Amino acid sequence: MSDDDIEFAGLQAEHSNIDDLGSQGRSMTKPNDDQQQPANQQQPANQQQPANDPQFRVDAGPLSGDGSGGNLTRFGSQSGLPTLESLAPKYAPEQHATYLRHLQRAVQDSKNLNIALTGRYGTGKSSVLDEFESENKKKTLRIAISTLGPDSDGVTLTNRIQKELVKQLLYRAAPRKLPFSRFNRIVPLSRKRAAFQSTIAVGVVGAFLAVLGWLPKIAGTGQGQHWLVQTLSWLVFAALAVATLTVVRIVLHGRFVVSDVSAVGTAVKLTQKASTYFDEYLEEIVYFFEEVSPNIVIFEDFDRFDDPHIFESLRELNTLLNNTPKRQKEGEQPLRFIYAIKDSLFERLGTEVVESGADAAAVETVRANRTKFFDVVIPLVPFISHRNARELLSDLIRDRGFSGIDRSLISIVAQHVTDMRLLKNICNEYAVFEERLLRSTKTAPGLAASNLFALVVYKNFHLKDFEEISRRNSDLDVLYDLRRELVRANIDDCEKRRRALLNEPSRYRTMESTAKRIGERLAIIGMVSKASTGYASWPNAQFSSGSRIWSKEEVQSYDFWVTVRNGGGIGILASTAPQGGQQQLVANLEPGQVQVVFPEASNADQWADVDEGNLQDRLDSLRDEIDFLRGADFKELYEKSEFKLSTGVGEQAFADLVNATMRSQLARDLVKQGYLDRNFALYAAQFYGDFTGVDVANFIVQVVQSNIMEIDFSFSGPEAVANLLAEVPDDFSHTVSAYNIEILDYLIDHGDGRVQSIVQTVTSNFGSDAQEFFRAYFNAGSRRSEFAALLSRHPWPEVFEYLVCNQGIPADVRSGLVDAALRDAQKVKLYKLDSEVCDFIVSNYTTMTVFTGDLDDDVADKVVYLIKRAGVVLPDLSELSEVIRDRVVREHLYVLTANNIREALGITGDISLDRVRENAHVYDMCQRNPGEYLEAVEKDRHTQYAVLTEATLAEALTVIAEVWEAEQIRELIALTAPESQLSCLDDVPKSCWRHLATHHLFRPSVQNVRIYREAIGSIDQNLANLLMQAQAIEVAGEDEAGQMSVAIGVLNAASTIPDAQERVRLVASMQLDEYVPPAEVKPEAGSLLACLLEHDIVEDSPESFEHFRGAGWGTIESAISKSAKFVDFMTPELVGNFVTDLFNSQVVPEQACAKVLDNLAQYVKDDDASVLAAVARYALSRTRPLPPEQLLRVAAATRDRHLTLGLLAIAAPMPSAPQVVSVLQELGEPYNYLVNRTKDEFSVPDDEEHRVVFEYLKEAAIISEFRKRRNKDVRVVKVA
Repeated sequence: MSDDDIEFAGLQAEHSNIDDLGSQGRSMTKPNDDQQQPANQQQPANQQQPANDPQFRVDAGPLSGDGSGGNLTRFGSQSGLPTLESLAPKYAPEQHATYLRHLQRAVQDSKNLNIALTGRYGTGKSSVLDEFESENKKKTLRIAISTLGPDSDGVTLTNRIQKELVKQLLYRAAPRKLPFSRFNRIVPLSRKRAAFQSTIAVGVVGAFLAVLGWLPKIAGTGQGQHWLVQTLSWLVFAALAVATLTVVRIVLHGRFVVSDVSAVGTAVKLTQKASTYFDEYLEEIVYFFEEVSPNIVIFEDFDRFDDPHIFESLRELNTLLNNTPKRQKEGEQPLRFIYAIKDSLFERLGTEVVESGADAAAVETVRANRTKFFDVVIPLVPFISHRNARELLSDLIRDRGFSGIDRSLISIVAQHVTDMRLLKNICNEYAVFEERLLRSTKTAPGLAASNLFALVVYKNFHLKDFEEISRRNSDLDVLYDLRRELVRANIDDCEKRRRALLNEPSRYRTMESTAKRIGERLAIIGMVSKASTGYASWPNAQFSSGSRIWSKEEVQSYDFWVTVRNGGGIGILASTAPQGGQQQLVANLEPGQVQVVFPEASNADQWADVDEGNLQDRLDSLRDEIDFLRGADFKELYEKSEFKLSTGVGEQAFADLVNATMRSQLARDLVKQGYLDRNFALYAAQFYGDFTGVDVANFIVQVVQSNIMEIDFSFSGPEAVANLLAEVPDDFSHTVSAYNIEILDYLIDHGDGRVQSIVQTVTSNFGSDAQEFFRAYFNAGSRRSEFAALLSRHPWPEVFEYLVCNQGIPADVRSGLVDAALRDAQKVKLYKLDSEVCDFIVSNYTTMTVFTGDLDDDVADKVVYLIKRAGVVLPDLSELSEVIRDRVVREHLYVLTANNIREALGITGDISLDRVRENAHVYDMCQRNPGEYLEAVEKDRHTQYAVLTEATLAEALTVIAEVWEAEQIRELIALTAPESQLSCLDDVPKSCWRHLATHHLFRPSVQNVRIYREAIGSIDQNLANLLMQAQAIEVAGEDEAGQMSVAIGVLNAASTIPDAQERVRLVASMQLDEYVPPAEVKPEAGSLLACLLEHDIVEDSPESFEHFRGAGWGTIESAISKSAKFVDFMTPELVGNFVTDLFNSQVVPEQACAKVLDNLAQYVKDDDASVLAAVARYALSRTRPLPPEQLLRVAAATRDRHLTLGLLAIAAPMPSAPQVVSVLQELGEPYNYLVNRTKDEFSVPDDEEHRVVFEYLKEAAIISEFRKRRNKDVRVVKVA
């Protein structure tokens, strides 16, 4: 046998029980046939049937034919239970008689060998053929092919159809009907037949052996045995042989098949391969038809494979079978093939022509050639279409007693179903679904008849997809997931926009456009006004309102128009620059004019309220959108095109997603109209829950059982959530399906311990699902604060970092969440508390009840511990509760401001260290933060000084000297009250002394000055200022040496106490018992020596003058004025070169000058003209005549005619005439003419001095004439 023979042999068991054609009630049994149920399956209507009885189910096999006149037989008639209507076709004369008549007449014509009954599915072809077959039952063979065998490489579709046809033909008749078939079909071997065959075989073999004398020897058959014994022995042996052979026959029956024979490398094939199955098994086909001898063969369902070429093979086969010798005998009826096919099958005949670009008419001609396949074509007119399907379906529903199905749903279904059998099947399936799902004691909550009917319709059109619902792989599940993603994405977007509104409300000022519009109008008015004045050449315009100038851009702002509304009119200024520059007022708009020109600005001061109202409207609108999205089903989302989801093809609305996901327009329409909703999974299977609520059931099916997250799933109320929690598995709270806003709200509301499991799960695996859930819950949850507290109590290390930093948390709730987290946190170091957490707490703590409300001591300790770890320093203590404030003060967790210090101390008034010392924690805080404390004091209007008393100052300086910076110490001392002067400078560190001196904060005692000077090295400016301010030095308790040391130091502090009188006064205040040695005092120009002499601090002695002589005449002069003994001890050496100054002085005593004049030769030893001139002038001014020799020195040195002649004129007695001439000779011309007589006559001035002198000479006959020249102030002297 060939490989195909073996394949056929393998299928023999499938058809081994098929009787021959004559024994069948119908020609064949086909899986897709329209036949009615066999009568032996019917049972009395009143008999109770088991649940699995066939009458309660419809055959699940594929359907064929049409069922236009469907059998109205109902299965199941128990009272109150739904019935099923058979889908098998039934002949209806009013519908099918015409076609049956044409078919019968066609068969009667011997020329019609290939007859086609054409029409689309559902037109009644099977019903007509059923009736035709019943009228020609004995000679009719009916063949239908439901499926094809596996597709093999290189095998055409036509050949595969031929293969199935051959199989059906060859296995149609019983093996005994085709004894000469070359197929060794498997026939069951009975025990009787096997025993009979074995008995014959044993008998034949026994007889053969007996003839040959080869019978074996067996016990009991030997010589001498009785013949009965021998006979019995042979019978027993024969029986055993028969039994053994029977067993072997049964065991080996059908086990061996010979396919080929080979020997010594040579193989003999017993079969050969042909090109088609018809060719290969043609003899078998002919043999079959000759033995079975049908006259009519009906072919059904061949059109389902869309292969028109199979009809060419069948026509050829028909021709061949009709030309066999048996069919050619006279009187034999020809073999007729009747085909039930659809017209559209033959459209494929023109496909090749269309692809080649041929004319459309030629294409149709090719298609019309379908007539070459058939001798007669009988078309069936359709009786159902989309126009009348609604009424037909309505009648079916009404006849079956179904209620609650919407008329609009029926219309939708009717538009897509034009097959009566399918309509009936939909009703049948709905009947079963209704009984199991609607009438069951376990009805799915919320299930309505229309929803169930829609799902049954969907099942009939999308069988595989319906099956995938149970595995969550259906298109509806995909759509459900897309809805969830779209809802989450759009809620997330709404929440993001809401957060933006709350975070930056100024960005959404709705009146901004108004301000801009009227500002632009004002700018135009300004430019026009400027152009009409003498300042048209100035390129810019500015505007004044309130107390400032506004540019053209600034007048478009809110602030400008609010200022105008509150401040009155607008001034228009021409300017040389857009801002600043030269400005000149060119026009004014009075308030009334502003009201007329800019009426929009009349309520500018209310724009902020308008903005706030609009902002709230926006927030409410976003909240409404979020609420809509959470509860929206497929239909609601389909109608909202504004909500979109970002996909691989861009932004798509839900309608786009429905169109892309659902594979039929019917499915899209069912979704669009709301008949297929998100609860579809509940209607697709038996419901076994003990709870109510479609929301609960859907959540369990879609979320819990699939273990997916649906954050925004909305429940009908708390009872629904409670119902859900009673049904879910024990590990529900450990799965992502528990990540739902309303579930978490409920668990927190009711103190359910499972919330701890959710917290543990979500924090231990803080992945994308957890993050998305957190973002959603903190935006929409009603127990956000409690959830934050749970996270903190868990504890979750990132809780504060997340609450503060995550941008998904709305600004208006962030501080409340952090507040709750702080309250329930653990006192552990586990939490991450970075600078952002610190900054947030500092900015928002006044809104947190953990800081402002009453707390237990343990909670307060914990809160302060956490903020200390975070580095929080609170700026204001006034808002804190007492329990928190005490701990914040103790831990130094506040900014040192005046108000905070008062709050910490619980006082009012100043914040001096004198008061701060009363609280050790605050005092320590101030000591540790000198800069902040000092700044607080400086800025506090209630505090004039940081230190009020000497004791506080001494203590504070002692403590802070090694801690504070020098500048800070200086600032503290500068803020110390003058009354805080230290009595003893030794009480504070030396590093503070300079600053104390600067601010006069120690007493100017001899002791303090001495130790200060010893420490610093001198009397610096600081001490000097202190002393000058004190104007006295206290002596109390200091010895004379110390006093002298201080006195000398003060006297020598000219660099810091420039005023000598000040120094002397300070020393004088000490009332020294001894003179200060002049040598210890640094000589200096000025009045120092005079002051010392005046206050009797140094001795009035030559030594004092000699010590200060180097300081210059000014020092000596003032000292001389104060000295009582200077004239007594004055010597030429002491006066030295100060003779001129001495005589020029206004303060030197006359006695001193007189002493010099009397001893001029000792005091003025050289002929210094300036000195002698000074002496001469003094003598002349005091009318003190000089001796002749000194006159001669004056004349010779000074050659001053006025001084010389003056001194000669006052001389008494007058020197001798020769002495006078000698003196005059030293004056040069013309006076020397008296001696050298170069001229005997010369002129001299006509003044008193000349008259006295020359009259004296005239009397002495030195000159002969001394007369006045006429009209001139001169006199003529004539030498004698």
